[in-house]
Amino acid sequence: EETVVWQMIYTFYIFDRHGTCIFYETWHRTTAMSGTPDEEARLLYGMIWSLKAFVKRSSPYPDSEKSGFHFLKTSAYKLHYFETSTLFKFLISSDPDTTDLRDFLKAIYKNVFVEYVIKNPLYKMGEQIKCELFIENLQKEVKALPSFRSNLRINH
Repeated sequence: EETVVWQMIYTFYIFDRHGTCIFYETWHRTTAMSGTPDEEARLLYGMIWSLKAFVKRSSPYPDSEKSGFHFLKTSAYKLHYFETSTLFKFLISSDPDTTDLRDFLKAIYKNVFVEYVIKNPLYKMGEQIKCELFIENLQKEVKALPSFRSNLRINH
């Protein structure tokens, strides 16, 4: 017997060093947002902050890059996380069966965010990201992911 499992990307967030959501995008989201986008972003940031603190305190190697928080997997989704040295936080949610997207988030930071946001003289830190080149290139990169909307066939 063969089962088809869809892998999808659902949401993407960028938070600045102060915990402000400066960018949000959604694809294939199947549930309604509970509250406003700002409320959801604050809840997400609080959860990430708490998880990072818990992981650091409970790790036998709290100062190691490898012992930090990388993703959270539930039965409904997987939340992938990357934090830059300048404390920008990149999160992408996906189907729970999607492979780890941390390296993808690092590449988005380096090749898209830095190029089209940080190097943009019109962008002011802390403002919402509205740069069309950033949005176009982010869309292109996310939609190129094998897990953007793909199906796995699992033989039983």
